[in-house]
Amino acid sequence: MPEQMCQQFRTKSVVSSRPCQLQLGRSQPLTEQPTMSMKQLETFMSRVKSNDGIREEVQRCGKDNTCVVKVAAKHGHKFSPASLSRWQRDHH
Repeated sequence: MPEQMCQQFRTKSVVSSRPCQLQLGRSQPLTEQPTMSMKQLETFMSRVKSNDGIREEVQRCGKDNTCVVKVAAKHGHKFSPASLSRWQRDHH
């Protein structure tokens, strides 16, 4: 994304020989800071491990991530099926 934004700046009327560096106002790159939905997902997964009832609900969903997201929402956790897919990829 930053490189894409740099490309947009380069194609405008301002052309610079210096490398484009976007300042995001954060001391760490965005990828190192968990998003709110990922925190919600992590909390929910901890609850799944410790709560037999929630675990059974999730197991009934099978591979349907939309179903898992609905179970999570029912228990007060909000994240997207895409976030769940990323989490599954990173944790399996």
